[in-house]
Amino acid sequence: MLLKFACPKCGRHISATRAQMGVTIRCPNCNAPVAVPKTSTLPPPPAPLVRFACPTCGQHLSATRDQAGETAPCPNCNAEVMVPVQSTLAPPLPRFSPQPQEPAQNPKSASIKRRGTQISWKAAAAIILVATIVIVAGMSQSIKDQPRREAERRAANRADNATVLHDLAERAHQDTELAKKGKVRVGMTADQCRMAWGEPDRISRNKTHEQWVYPSGNRLYFDDEVLESIHKTKSREDGD
Repeated sequence: MLLKFACPKCGRHISATRAQMGVTIRCPNCNAPVAVPKTSTLPPPPAPLVRFACPTCGQHLSATRDQAGETAPCPNCNAEVMVPVQSTLAPPLPRFSPQPQEPAQNPKSASIKRRGTQISWKAAAAIILVATIVIVAGMSQSIKDQPRREAERRAANRADNATVLHDLAERAHQDTELAKKGKVRVGMTADQCRMAWGEPDRISRNKTHEQWVYPSGNRLYFDDEVLESIHKTKSREDGD
């Protein structure tokens, strides 16, 4: 039984007899010295293949023994072919080599392509059809749900607007009550400030900005009819 190992320099697969264990030989590829190991360091070769021909077009095919009895399409004519239990073709002639080497190509790469990569056009069409149905169903459901989502969005907006309007109305009521008591606070309207402190002695205007000056020296500063700040030079109650 041959010992199988790889050249540590170039990776070439090498084989030697057990009598050569411990002997240093030359790699046939890179000529580097390689010591023959005591045991094989390469995996065993793959199981022999079943060789047969397509009964329709005569294409030579191969498969593993585990695939015996299975049916797959011929890669040449696409006809259904059943893998036989034993080979019906003569084995290929061995390639001459001065020293036994690992096969240059893994036999599995020449076997029948597995069903996962040999899906027939009917199976592909079925997959496309199922995917199309799923997509259309999802789009239909989304279209059906759109009115409901729009109604929920509008209801939420109405609820938010109602909350804002309620807060504004509550603030306006509180400001009016303070104005009746002669108090002012930032955020009051000009009319509410007149209700609280009366007419100013002088009004200075600059575009949307106004400054009200009272005889006491107190000043109110407005921006677009809304009280922005209060400047008091004399003690006078106001609401915050």
